[in-house]
Amino acid sequence: MKECTQTGSWTPKYNFVFLFARYEYYRSIFGDAFYNKSYARVYRLAFSGNGFLQKLFRIHWSYSLNRKFTVPLKSVWFRRIYRQNFNEDRPLCFVYIGGNSIRYDGGLTKYIQKKDKTARQILLHMDLISKKCKYDYSIIRNKVDAAVTYDREEAEKYGINWYPGRFYNRTLPLTEPAEFETDVYFLGNAKDRLDQIL
Repeated sequence: MKECTQTGSWTPKYNFVFLFARYEYYRSIFGDAFYNKSYARVYRLAFSGNGFLQKLFRIHWSYSLNRKFTVPLKSVWFRRIYRQNFNEDRPLCFVYIGGNSIRYDGGLTKYIQKKDKTARQILLHMDLISKKCKYDYSIIRNKVDAAVTYDREEAEKYGINWYPGRFYNRTLPLTEPAEFETDVYFLGNAKDRLDQIL
């Protein structure tokens, strides 16, 4: 396990491409560092495009569908995902949010590797791996250059990088009172556990 840290002022060595940042709360998590920056693109799925193409991609890349049978011809999306326009000429760093996003990638990670030897591919776990990964973890770990989690125990268990920092950048104005009765917050999808969270 390796601990990831960042100190001092930061000049990016890469142009970052975040893929599968589906949820709106990622804007609060990555806000200051990556949203609206010249060195970063953050996609809800894997590219910008019209609504029809986005829906078609979502169906084609659906984890629940691919878990039943591997949907073929994912390579039709590879050029669109790989082709990025940045002002500064730096190597690309593709950041996949969650392992399930590349479990059935149809060879996307190999395509990027073959297309550009200087590009890096990172797997960023925003959820517990043990909750989301119901298969041999090495299947997805071996597709990328590095994997990162916020959970120290899981970093040790899976032999990956641990980022001990606290995610959160306040990008939206607070509608709450200036003073709070607690110093704990939850930023995420409540799903079926709202009562537990409360």
